[in-house]
Amino acid sequence: MRRQVVAAGVVLCTGSAFAQTRLVIASYPDRNTAGLGDVVTWSVVAELLDPDPTKTILATVSGVGFDIGHQGDSGIQVFNNSFQPAFDNQFTGPADDGVVVGSSIVGAEGENRLPPLNNNGGPDRSNPLLVYTYQILITEDTPRTLFGELTINGQFTGAYSGSPFPEILWYQNSDGSPGDTPYGYPPLLHMPFLTIVPAPMSASLLVLAGAGAARRRR
Repeated sequence: MRRQVVAAGVVLCTGSAFAQTRLVIASYPDRNTAGLGDVVTWSVVAELLDPDPTKTILATVSGVGFDIGHQGDSGIQVFNNSFQPAFDNQFTGPADDGVVVGSSIVGAEGENRLPPLNNNGGPDRSNPLLVYTYQILITEDTPRTLFGELTINGQFTGAYSGSPFPEILWYQNSDGSPGDTPYGYPPLLHMPFLTIVPAPMSASLLVLAGAGAARRRR
């Protein structure tokens, strides 16, 4: 199976594709800096840009599978990973939230199901759409920058409303090849990077350091 990696700062659709409907999807931290012992919540968010004004969005994302990596960082712990409730289904059961392997999440798969097999409340039509959340605990304060690198696996779809059936937006085909609607990862909601900063020295340590420097100058 071919997989498409959505990396920070990389736009996967080019040229005239920007004049058509396209999707951006990314994993965003809830803050820009963190230190040792901090817990940071990340959200996978998808937004359909330039939707066809003659059509109604039924689901920004209807089906998606992905892995999430953090550059193999050994100084974090990943936990509380889960799809949003719309991706759990009363017919097929809960979404597969994936498995935490080191600093990565592997094999997450969910479907914001379309009629006629959708949940009683219908698909979540939000745009932007919150797809998934997880948290990381900072266990090492070595200065560095992290981002949530998404690898989209297999079939990736959304939908406009249609009659008698929805009009499917194919972002990626099941074999990993590009679909008819481009997607990518341009800057969107806020800076998607997390900067790890060391804990500042306490005031008493700063005073001692200053006193030591003064003695050395004498």
